[in-house]
Amino acid sequence: MITITYPIPRDSPASLVGRVGHVQHCSDFCSNYFFFARDHKDAGVDEALARANDALARANDSLARAAEANQRATDADQQASDANMRAIEADLQALKAVDRTLAGEKHTMDLAVHAAEARLQTAEAADRASAAEKRAAEIVLELAAEKERASMAIDRANKRAMKATAQTAEAMVSAAKYTDRARAAEKRAEAAEFRAKKAEEAISSANSRASAAEHRARAAEKSAEDANAQAAKAIACAKDAKNRAGAAEKRTLAAEKSAKDANSRAKAILASNNEAIACAAEAVARTNACTDKADAWLANAPKAHRTDMEEVERVQAAEMALYGHTSCSQALAVAIGRVKRVGDDEPILPALAKVRQLTVLK
Repeated sequence: MITITYPIPRDSPASLVGRVGHVQHCSDFCSNYFFFARDHKDAGVDEALARANDALARANDSLARAAEANQRATDADQQASDANMRAIEADLQALKAVDRTLAGEKHTMDLAVHAAEARLQTAEAADRASAAEKRAAEIVLELAAEKERASMAIDRANKRAMKATAQTAEAMVSAAKYTDRARAAEKRAEAAEFRAKKAEEAISSANSRASAAEHRARAAEKSAEDANAQAAKAIACAKDAKNRAGAAEKRTLAAEKSAKDANSRAKAILASNNEAIACAAEAVARTNACTDKADAWLANAPKAHRTDMEEVERVQAAEMALYGHTSCSQALAVAIGRVKRVGDDEPILPALAKVRQLTVLK
């Protein structure tokens, strides 16, 4: 018994089933589909398996590229998240700057209130000083009138001189008291003027601090504008990263789809190869059955049928004259006997051509 192998057609493996059904057509069956040789491998199945392995390798490469694209999308999302965090920090810094600006403005308003109170106190002190000066002038006028009355009294009556002198002394004492009061009022006025100068200096210092606060507020506004610009840039970068992530996700889905299609094609190829292998096994079984019949016939046939081709032709001509035809099993047995006698160095195809000439179909 021998084993028959054949190449599987690449285009339509399923179409082999219809051709195998015509196994009675021994000549075309042997010449077109089978090669009688020992230990011959099916190159078509290996080639299909190699294509399937290549498809699986390409699918694995596609999955690897999809994983890389997914990692890049994850990195882009992380960068967008970092940009959002930086934008939030910039907003917080801007809010802190606004708070500091409001605190500076409140401090400036407090200084302005204190300056107004100082000016009010200075005005009150000036009013009190003017009142003291007015009272001192009145006292001076009273003293002058008293002196006139004293002089007139001294001139009119010497008797009242002592009394007038005493009154004058009293007047002088009172005048001295009024003079001391006037000097105290002047001192209070000088102190009020000094406090007014201090208040003016405080107002000037407050104005300077207000100007500095205004400059700081402007700098804070500028930094806030810069922070807003940076935040806008960060938002734009985040949108760009999101778009790139969407494109990468689309490419990932396309790669996954192509990988799934490749897997489906590989499974279809494997299924077709399995079907073709089953058909080949069935054909080999049928051929082995024919070979068994041929071996049995050769065992019972005359020696000339096994050794001499001319004798085979003569016997076949006699059978044709007797029966009108020869059986398919006998023709296949003759072909197998011829192939068995072929050496390793002799080509098989010429022997098969000779078999086609010797075979007579039903």
